[in-house]
Amino acid sequence: MKSLLTITRFVWPYLKKLRGIIFWYFLIFTLSLGLNNTAPTYVLGLFLDGLTGGTLTTNQLLIYCGIFFVIFLCNLLLSYINRMMSARATVRSWASMSQQIYQKLQKASPRALAGKNTAELVSRINSDVNSLVNYLMSTGTMGLGMALIFVINLGLVFYLDPWCGLMALSTIPMMILMDKLYGSKIAQASGARAQARDQYVSSLDEQLRSVRSIRLGSLFDLLGKRYTHRTEELEKAYVKYQKVAYPYAMFQGNLGDIMTIILMVYASWAILQSRFTVGQFIIINTYFSLIVSCMSYFISVSQNAQEYLGLYRRLKELTDIPEEGNGSKLPSPLENITAEGLDFSYTEGEPVLENLSQTFERDKIYCLAGRNGSGKSTLADVLLGLYVSDGDPSVKYNGIPLQELDLYGLRAQAVGVSEQEPMMLCGSIGFNITYREDGAQEDARLRELLEMVDFRKGELDWHDPEALLRLNANELSGGQKQKVSIVKALYKDPELLVLDEPTSALDAESRKRLADYLKAHAKGRITILVSHDQELLDIADEVVRLGKEKVAAAE
Repeated sequence: MKSLLTITRFVWPYLKKLRGIIFWYFLIFTLSLGLNNTAPTYVLGLFLDGLTGGTLTTNQLLIYCGIFFVIFLCNLLLSYINRMMSARATVRSWASMSQQIYQKLQKASPRALAGKNTAELVSRINSDVNSLVNYLMSTGTMGLGMALIFVINLGLVFYLDPWCGLMALSTIPMMILMDKLYGSKIAQASGARAQARDQYVSSLDEQLRSVRSIRLGSLFDLLGKRYTHRTEELEKAYVKYQKVAYPYAMFQGNLGDIMTIILMVYASWAILQSRFTVGQFIIINTYFSLIVSCMSYFISVSQNAQEYLGLYRRLKELTDIPEEGNGSKLPSPLENITAEGLDFSYTEGEPVLENLSQTFERDKIYCLAGRNGSGKSTLADVLLGLYVSDGDPSVKYNGIPLQELDLYGLRAQAVGVSEQEPMMLCGSIGFNITYREDGAQEDARLRELLEMVDFRKGELDWHDPEALLRLNANELSGGQKQKVSIVKALYKDPELLVLDEPTSALDAESRKRLADYLKAHAKGRITILVSHDQELLDIADEVVRLGKEKVAAAE
């Protein structure tokens, strides 16, 4: 029970917005389960007693038939409504919790997610969230229904024969004992099994994600051996889980048979002694079986709670990753960005940036230059506030520390970024540029930017922007994606423009057009370029050199 409460406390905050639909789903399911498992049995027992006793009249027979028919219709209707409610409640709950966890991780510091395998994380979130939500939904509905059936049926059995009621109650201490003996072992084995499964999925993802590299490097045997190793680890984890779960499952599976045999022996003696009738025996037997089924179900809930406790711990490890934090101030207009004595390192080893002081002013173009690994892209990321959770107050916008800024609002309104290896969202080129569903609509400025980077895809180019913008962005080459990223950043007309290696996929003519465009549109914004391209160095008002060549030279 403690494990179930722990899981419920963890999941409920993600689902409380859906409490209305969840409440109605629970209520309808409980009514359906209670009606289906209690009323028909009691009516059937009375009917059989009347039939065998010879006291049943034609009118009473018709009444019983009518009652059975009404119960049947009610169960049919409730079952249909429950199916519809189940589909809505389960999907909404699963999607809501998954989305909130993804959004939380999106707001975490890049440092916290560094080195984590995204395929493994996606598998963990989707699989574990789906499992936990389905478990709690089914446990909540079945649990309430089973508890109702248990209480009603136990009361009826005690009313008909107290000894049968005591036999039914004897299953409770057995359940508690088994939970104490095997509960924690099952939880540990379940967590290890889930971890092995995620690593196995990750190895499968690697088999397809790296097809080109595998073929070029003839890595079939190497990747095959890695896959085989993951399979062996998965097998060991599953076998270990079965070893600890089997005794618990055997107890649960055989409890009903053992208790039924005991009841049959006692009931046979009771009928011979005329302590109750055949109809009463059918009622007691059915209700007793339902009570044992309820106890067996509660045993499975306890077992599953230990299993899902392992999934809860895996998800909690992710949800415990702190968000980067967000302030409330917005510098408007953005006049300058300053870094004073900035130090930054990814690990406890050698710092990437050390005691760096630099001011970036409005209306000027700055170029971050240096060798690979000198910290150019890192400085850009720090200036953009991607590592604000580290708590370093060295970077300020208009004199306001990053920690006090509404970075989400600032990035949405005033920051345009083109990454060195841009990722495209699912959708059209137009959507990836404008973030509007109608992004394929042409306007003069968008056409100008497409022409500036000389964007082409097959036979289409900037001369036919409407057709071009409707194309699937994920079908673009690396160079085309970079051009889309540049156009997206410029189309926003931001106060802070950051372009990371923007010319690496451009030809000589496109590089010149981009340099001319940046120079002509420098007024009104801070432009920061990460590049060693001479054409961009030539248009810079100031070159900030990093690494061993660390000097700042005005040009």
